[in-house]
Amino acid sequence: MGSSAISNTEDGIRRLVSEFNLPRDVAAYLMVQASASKDEVLRIISEEIRKFLETVNLSGELQKLLTSLSFEIKTEIRFIPNDQAVVKPEVKSKTTMKRRDGKEEEL
Repeated sequence: MGSSAISNTEDGIRRLVSEFNLPRDVAAYLMVQASASKDEVLRIISEEIRKFLETVNLSGELQKLLTSLSFEIKTEIRFIPNDQAVVKPEVKSKTTMKRRDGKEEEL
């Protein structure tokens, strides 16, 4: 649920209050409840994200990712004469990724 959905809910309550001509104390109560509900949802979401991030070993996962891949980069640069006698390099490169299991992917 995005923040726009939460603000749309508050706007919906405001429209509902204005359409039914509810007394001010009822309207105020509904707005306080909507705000409290929004705060509670955001608190729960932030708590769950915090718990998840505490359990993830980010450095270990990053190390596993970087050590399970090998990068091989082959580059060829040639200078060839041209008609205007101005040197223009011709650059060709090919990059492949080799995994520990021997599979190779061209990038």
